[in-house]
Amino acid sequence: MVQIPNSIRMASRLPSSYPLGMIVAPRVICFLLSAVTLAVTPGCGPPATEARFDSANPSAKIYAIQRAEKDHDLSKLCNIIDQLDSDDPAVRLVAIGALRKLTGQTHGYEYSDSRPVRRAAIDDWVKSCGCDGVAATAISSVPRNPTQPPAGGSLQ
Repeated sequence: MVQIPNSIRMASRLPSSYPLGMIVAPRVICFLLSAVTLAVTPGCGPPATEARFDSANPSAKIYAIQRAEKDHDLSKLCNIIDQLDSDDPAVRLVAIGALRKLTGQTHGYEYSDSRPVRRAAIDDWVKSCGCDGVAATAISSVPRNPTQPPAGGSLQ
């Protein structure tokens, strides 16, 4: 049996015959169980195995944006601009960060602004980059003022 030194015994007020293993063992076991649990617990969502702008998984969209930024792929600018209108603020944040690094501009876009304010900046992005394909189609389908119906339509 291991004796506890006087300095520890005085600080913890344990009797000198108290086995050290009864103090250390539960803490070590608790630590090991926590470490194993963290190591085997999966993340919150499915992994982004593919970098796709059209994925329903925000992680895959973020991965696609980051890959385009890393590769300095200016052909993906319209796809990144399209992500500025995402429902996920993390996707919007990564998208504007990539656009800032690729072009040096933000066109006044802030990922945390309200949707109508973001829309004006997105329109500027579409005009400046000539995105008349994917991004322009997706963006033009959303009315500027979400409280008013689109021309010839009604809110449901």
